[in-house]
Amino acid sequence: MIGPGARLGGYELLARLGAGGQGEVFLARPWLAHGAAGRVGRWALQVRLGAGWIDARSAHQQRLAALKVAHPDAAASLHDEHAHLRSIGAAHPHLACLYSQRHPGAARDLGLAGRRVYLALAHEPGTPLDRVLARRPLPVAWSISIIVQLGLALAHLHQRGIIHHDVRAANVVVRPAGSCGLHAVLIDLGAAETPAAPRRRAVYGTVGHLAPERLQDPPAPATPLVDLFGLGVLLRELTAGLNVSPALAEVVALATEPDPAQRAAGLPTITALLERLAALPEARKGQQQPGWFGLRCCP
Repeated sequence: MIGPGARLGGYELLARLGAGGQGEVFLARPWLAHGAAGRVGRWALQVRLGAGWIDARSAHQQRLAALKVAHPDAAASLHDEHAHLRSIGAAHPHLACLYSQRHPGAARDLGLAGRRVYLALAHEPGTPLDRVLARRPLPVAWSISIIVQLGLALAHLHQRGIIHHDVRAANVVVRPAGSCGLHAVLIDLGAAETPAAPRRRAVYGTVGHLAPERLQDPPAPATPLVDLFGLGVLLRELTAGLNVSPALAEVVALATEPDPAQRAAGLPTITALLERLAALPEARKGQQQPGWFGLRCCP
């Protein structure tokens, strides 16, 4: 049985982070079987895990990994995700990356444990955005900042011919950055599509966040407009119930337009969305916001 304390390839599993339809995710680190430094390092990390707090610097120093261990029938999706991440090239600050891109030569990115395939990503400490929203709404300026950072990551993918295809709060990790800022990271490319070589098995994604044209029978081809729609839905969720300017409401309406032709006419690219957001009055208030309500970098 795979669980905390077990070894998986060159990794030691430390904690279970979660599970989904494709498998389980574990916090891990390279296996250090011998030496006082390895024992002390593991002890210090366990103390931080027990306190429920790991910062980005510690995650990097400890070379922490997020290991996705696939169910037997979902191994192909991990192979697809690995191929997409490898094709991206240089790691982006707002996008999950393969373990070797963050820690070259430390351990393998893809491996086999018994009959189960695992994928190793660099661990991104923080709190899933859906958990943050479950506690309380965020200030509008912070929501815009999150969308801008995710938009930059999506534009990076689109330039390389990759559609994320599952933009939603559960696939975003946020953590404090500085005295009153924030850092957002888009994770999980398990549903990603490459228009040049589309999936043949099924259309992946989450109903309610996936663009309507992809739910048709047959589905329309995946384009960057699919991620634009998902980003618009997320912006609508982030600002729901809050007082927003008519200009921001218009941006949300354009990004979530069900007809892709109308969506493209209003916002043809992610870059166009970012330009509209930068001009909003709410975007200029971000530096005036107080601290992060005690948001912690939980593993």
